[in-house]
Amino acid sequence: MMKITRVPRAPGFVLGVINLRGKVIPIINMRAKFGLEVVEDTELTCIIVVQVVHKGRLITLGVVVDEVSEVIDLSQDDLQPAPSFGAALDTHMIIGIGRTKEKVIMLLDADTLLSSEEIFSLKEVARQAAAQTTAAE
Repeated sequence: MMKITRVPRAPGFVLGVINLRGKVIPIINMRAKFGLEVVEDTELTCIIVVQVVHKGRLITLGVVVDEVSEVIDLSQDDLQPAPSFGAALDTHMIIGIGRTKEKVIMLLDADTLLSSEEIFSLKEVARQAAAQTTAAE
């Protein structure tokens, strides 16, 4: 887990930013974003860097996860459409369900995890952090 630099007045789900190869990347806590219990970091906690497409532009951000146990390849035969839970549960971000011999894996569409307002907030956080870094130099 890299050291995350806090940014003042960032939304609650934004932990701050990291400097990855000279690029400022906002870091989000998906537990906080989804209203789940936030837990303490462990030696298994890590950041997964993802790229999402928003209005035709590629945005890089980091997502804090509890742990990464393995990286697997799923074939088309291993995938099923997302189940319907009825109108009471919003599942637009689930693109499918993956199956392995041991478990069922929910596949999320990274492009739909954040709203336009949240994406704007992340861009603003990164801009502020980059400006602070430039001013400090």
